[in-house]
Amino acid sequence: MINTICEVLKISRSAYFKYKKEERPIISLLEKYFSQEDLEEFLNTKKISKLEETQNQNSTILLMEDYAHFSLSSKLEQLFNIFGIPDFTKFLPKKLFLKILQDLKKEDISHLNAKDFLLQRLKGYETSLTKLEHPNHPKILYDFVENKLAKIEVYILILNAEKYLK
Repeated sequence: MINTICEVLKISRSAYFKYKKEERPIISLLEKYFSQEDLEEFLNTKKISKLEETQNQNSTILLMEDYAHFSLSSKLEQLFNIFGIPDFTKFLPKKLFLKILQDLKKEDISHLNAKDFLLQRLKGYETSLTKLEHPNHPKILYDFVENKLAKIEVYILILNAEKYLK
């Protein structure tokens, strides 16, 4: 690994040991976060594929989140139009639904598990809300989340609850 680091930094072995003795951060960084193979790949290709893949994944997630904002607004509008309901308050009391989403926001959620968490919470309230004027509305909301919203859309809804429940 020493020879590879020397090659990356264009320094001699003695310079490497001098840098190491001086505790220069670049040496610690290279030794801690990169393998021999990573550095060799960089020397050969001027990139490290596992970092490129991570960057591509992050870009994809950002694109998915942008699309989810658009599609979530559209789907919520469609839901309200179909049932003639102007907002979420007819499904669950607004404060309660907002609290559910805010509580979920505090948990360790991701775009992969947000939908499961929300469905679990809604399921818990479904039976206790049968005294509402329209007892099927909690079930309608549960079914809507389960069948119409993608995981990323639920994640966006949780992160932006105030925006969607204004």
